[in-house]
Amino acid sequence: MNGRFFLYLSIFLVMQTMAQLAMKFGSQASPSRGGAGSAVATLLRRPRWWLGFGLANGVGAPSILFLRELYKALPDRPNIVAIVAMSGTLLVSQPALAIVFRSRLRPLRWLGITLLAVGAILAGGAWNAIAKV
Repeated sequence: MNGRFFLYLSIFLVMQTMAQLAMKFGSQASPSRGGAGSAVATLLRRPRWWLGFGLANGVGAPSILFLRELYKALPDRPNIVAIVAMSGTLLVSQPALAIVFRSRLRPLRWLGITLLAVGAILAGGAWNAIAKV
């Protein structure tokens, strides 16, 4: 892994986190109190829902181009790329969502985030590189 890999990974993670924030923003358009069908119909008429949807897809979909570059950087280890990219998205977006939307992360949730990070390091094989230092 070189500097370019980490640059593309950082861009991918930032874009995915922005998409998560936009989707949450759009989801705050409150539906009516009718059945499920009327709730969907109401949401589709809400400008905030459409704004969140558009922003999330406008940022999230192009981030896949950077994911493609990550796969190209490690062509013989696609599992490493998948683990680092997907777990990294969760690791970055959870605290970001908590900060932006003032959602309290309880200690058990922080433990889950920590375990996810440890699991990604172990599954990604980064532990061998760290242990050699």
